[in-house]
Amino acid sequence: MQDLPYIAAIKRQFHEEGGREALLHHLLSMDLMDFEVRRAPRTTALIQQQILSLSSEEEWWFGKLCDGQMLDGYHWMTPIEVNRVTNDYLTYTQRVGSRRAHKTSLGRFMRKMAPGIRRKQGIVQEADYESEFGKILRPYFWHMPSLRACRDQWDRLHGKADWPEVDESEDPNVTPAY
Repeated sequence: MQDLPYIAAIKRQFHEEGGREALLHHLLSMDLMDFEVRRAPRTTALIQQQILSLSSEEEWWFGKLCDGQMLDGYHWMTPIEVNRVTNDYLTYTQRVGSRRAHKTSLGRFMRKMAPGIRRKQGIVQEADYESEFGKILRPYFWHMPSLRACRDQWDRLHGKADWPEVDESEDPNVTPAY
């Protein structure tokens, strides 16, 4: 809705009642010592826009950090089979329509986003271990850094996120991912 009398009053003040001079005085007297033109204010709208423009890898990882779980039902610090995480990632990227997802890029991405992540080969008993990837007696596992360390890394690279509260204590009812 247009408020014509309001706009007319602003025009009159600006053109006839010293509005130009007042604006110039205001602009010249502003302290810009701490102003950095390349640093956008961190508003809720900016953060939402950044989340909408994440790559499929970043979007997948952001979801993991928000959930506090690498896979549903597994504690964050539980060593988790690399193939299971890779399968979860590839399924996600196929669902969102990414064509560039592959195992190698995920490994590089995880080293960047999870500082201190360790990849170690495990030993499992054939009778105790069933994998959708066939009989693997020495699968690789990722040993994750703490959820806090991973969220801090995200904040360093992407700006501070508003993280949901997650219980990071060890849950004895959680099944290991191997």
